[in-house]
Parts: sequence; C-alpha cells; structure tokens
Amino acid sequence: MADLVTLQGWLLEAETAKHKLLTGSLEQTVRYNGQNEVTFAKTDIDKLDAYISSLRSQIGDIEGDPRKVSRPIHFTF
Repeated sequence: MADLVTLQGWLLEAETAKHKLLTGSLEQTVRYNGQNEVTFAKTDIDKLDAYISSLRSQIGDIEGDPRKVSRPIHFTF
C-alpha cells in the first residue's frame, strides 16, 4: 500500500483529470505507482469515479476515518 502523501497526490491528479473531462477535454491520462498510467475518456467517467472512491477509502484507512470508528452505545433506563 502506498503512503498517505502518495495517495493524496494520486487523488489530486485523478480529481483534476475528472474536472478536465467534465469541462471539455476528450481524454485525460492519470499516472500511478510511479510508472503505470491509464487514459480515461468521457465514457469512462464511472471508472474514474471508482478509482477516486478507492483512493479516498485508502486515505481514510490511513487517516482513521471517523465515520468508520464504532463507538459504544449506552442505554439509560
């Protein structure tokens, strides 16, 4: 698993690519793992959304996403 800074960089790049796709560019290339790259077209927006969600989830796992923390439930009678 990549470190937090790397994941945040990939997320920024993916979100920028999505913005460019939505504002008129026909294709955007996103690099990851230092050497791999994927090119997305407007028709691939769902795949790009899934990639962005995956990155956010990984970042949340590292940062300790407060929405995922279970807290005790106390009942008062």
